[in-house]
Amino acid sequence: MDGGKAVKGSSIAAVYWAGANGQYHFSIFYQDPKLRLRENSWDYSKNIWVSGDFNPGVQLRGTPIFAEAVHGGDVQLNVMWRDAHGRAMSGSWSTLSGWDLSNRPINGTEIIDGPASPRDRLPRFTGSVDHPLTSLSWENGKEMRIYYIDSNRTLQEYAYSEKKRRDCWYYGKLSKLKIILSPNSAFAAIRLNDEIRIYYQNGSLGILQEVCKPPLANSWAKGAHLAEAAESSKIAVIGWTNDDGNQIRVYYQDTHLCLQEYCYNNVSWTKGAFNPGPQPLSTPIFAEVAHIGYPAIQVSWKNANGQFVSSRCDKHSQWDTPTTIGNGDSN
Repeated sequence: MDGGKAVKGSSIAAVYWAGANGQYHFSIFYQDPKLRLRENSWDYSKNIWVSGDFNPGVQLRGTPIFAEAVHGGDVQLNVMWRDAHGRAMSGSWSTLSGWDLSNRPINGTEIIDGPASPRDRLPRFTGSVDHPLTSLSWENGKEMRIYYIDSNRTLQEYAYSEKKRRDCWYYGKLSKLKIILSPNSAFAAIRLNDEIRIYYQNGSLGILQEVCKPPLANSWAKGAHLAEAAESSKIAVIGWTNDDGNQIRVYYQDTHLCLQEYCYNNVSWTKGAFNPGPQPLSTPIFAEVAHIGYPAIQVSWKNANGQFVSSRCDKHSQWDTPTTIGNGDSN
């Protein structure tokens, strides 16, 4: 990456997002050779990589990093990672105040033991520090969910809900399904019209599986089987709503190492047209929906040269030719 290098084994998170001025950025969060978590962004208006101020200090090598763009409200970006004690840490960025890292424990928001708000207190995670995690939040943080893998490789959920008048985090009911993931399985979550869906790789068959919690439902249920994925394939999911109902897209790497797309069009699943060909095994995959008068999908990944590459689908559902983000090695 122009401006930074990642240490071997670094987790990588990336988001495509619009600033207050409407300019788009592609931000990458990674661990540098000194094991610090850092940020670099490609500024599309200036065509340069810009080193960001995100620096919550040294973390264990390979700590999972999760980043999301926040649409609406003052905050534009949220980043989450795990510290050496298995604790969830988070930081948010806004145009007005930048990163909220300066006066937090070890320069990060420690979601356990100490913060005044019950929402900021979270039990320690179990399992390896390098197990992935992801999160969802809505209603300005009054509802939050964190999904992770425990030491038995079971998919778990922590939940916080002011609506339920709870003053602390609690275990969700996802664990009752006893979902065991493949040793190197990734997973991705989305919330659309009050329904939460998680996509993961079945531990025994390698099939991408969906699990759902419908609106107002009190429990989780198994959903669709999508396709067979490569062992240790990364997964990305996006969604939006239009006149036809819920639209969901899942991106993954198939057994031939080709990046693929599955599409849900409110009724059924079909294989999509996205297929930029074979890529390195376990290449990170990121997807975002940019609403520019219509939902334009952008999918990004790393090619064999270690460069970030992206492709966009226009309003006619046509994918453009993949192009390199920036002008060289991404990290």
